[in-house]
Amino acid sequence: NILFSKAEYSVAQNLYQNLLNEGSDEDFLIYKIANCSKNLGNDDAIYWYELLIRNYNNSSFLQKAKKELGFIYFSNKNYLQSSFILSEIDDETIKDDEFHFKLAYCFLTQDQYDDAKYHFYKVKDLNGRYKSLSLYYYAHINYVQKMYNKSLSNFKKLNDDKNFSKITPYYITQIYFELELFEELVNYAIPILDNVISSREAEVNRLISESYFKLLDYKNAEKYFRNYLDLLEKYKIEDCFQMGKINVFLEDYEEAVFYLEQVKRSNVEDSLFQFTSYYLGKSYLKMGKKTFALNAFKNASEI
Repeated sequence: NILFSKAEYSVAQNLYQNLLNEGSDEDFLIYKIANCSKNLGNDDAIYWYELLIRNYNNSSFLQKAKKELGFIYFSNKNYLQSSFILSEIDDETIKDDEFHFKLAYCFLTQDQYDDAKYHFYKVKDLNGRYKSLSLYYYAHINYVQKMYNKSLSNFKKLNDDKNFSKITPYYITQIYFELELFEELVNYAIPILDNVISSREAEVNRLISESYFKLLDYKNAEKYFRNYLDLLEKYKIEDCFQMGKINVFLEDYEEAVFYLEQVKRSNVEDSLFQFTSYYLGKSYLKMGKKTFALNAFKNASEI
């Protein structure tokens, strides 16, 4: 034990194995051998822990052995096996922040969201190493489950966290949009737009644009949708439709036709083709091109 306490794990392990061969305190010695192997990073740690768990069900070291074995599986990214082992632990005194976080993460990788949330909840509001990560994953799971209000309140707690301050605005903006809180969205998202993680910047500009459109502010809707398009390597045909529609409402019919004709020339679903034809008809009519307008309205009516 003196050698073990001095981190002389290799020497200590040899002594423990010699004592084990003499047949004394087998569960204690097996646990110590396993623990030494764990600290040394040796693969046989799993063998020794499993030996103890399999053969010494009444050992006072059983619960610790399960926890340490579960953590090894976690480190090896064997999250399924880790969750099996950690879920068997019933000693509440060894269920610390690390235990709850790692078990929660194992459940998350298996899409067992409710079980994951239960354990992240245990950690997310406690100061410590796993607080921010647990808070983020807890908020993320609620977002995936469409529990937007709960997700929003937890993401807001990460606004000033250096590790998450660039990704949380994306979630918060998405949630405001899903809740149809369009005014809140633009008031929140525009001031922090420069701080949004680069991979999400285009999407946030799109959400701002669509929110302005819902608020009947077509000028700003066009401004931020153009920002969105400028950030894309290649935009989709649906983006052409949206920009065309915005320009119809801005009464910039030549610009609207420019985008809507691109949609018309593409192989799009009937509903999108119908709306495109309608907006093209309206635009051509306003431009005085009645023949083009009639053809467009005819296309819309034939769907």
